[in-house]
Amino acid sequence: MLPFKENRGLIFLDPPFEVKNEFQKLLEALKKIKLRVLNNTVLIWYPIKDLSLVCDVYHNYKNIGFKETMIIEYELLNSDKNMVKCGLMLINPPNIRGELEKLTEYLSGTLNLKFTYIYL
Repeated sequence: MLPFKENRGLIFLDPPFEVKNEFQKLLEALKKIKLRVLNNTVLIWYPIKDLSLVCDVYHNYKNIGFKETMIIEYELLNSDKNMVKCGLMLINPPNIRGELEKLTEYLSGTLNLKFTYIYL
């Protein structure tokens, strides 16, 4: 399947994250993707249940060596639910930074979300 015949594509990863070592598996998969799919955008959704674990993942991720990565963390404010914070990691994103920031600004007011941007 990899690499794609097309010059540019999107790989969407939505791992289950019920398994404790799911982030480690994700990092291993990203190493393989890096070797085989250079020009494609990778979009990963993940829950943020343990902030220190996610920070470790970000630190270890930097060693893989992708050129550009945009992380958008979003949190549901004033909620009594258990899981209220998630992240989206965009690896090799197309030139959509401005549009995403406008969209998240709109969504933050409409859906009562708080967005945080991290650039690696």
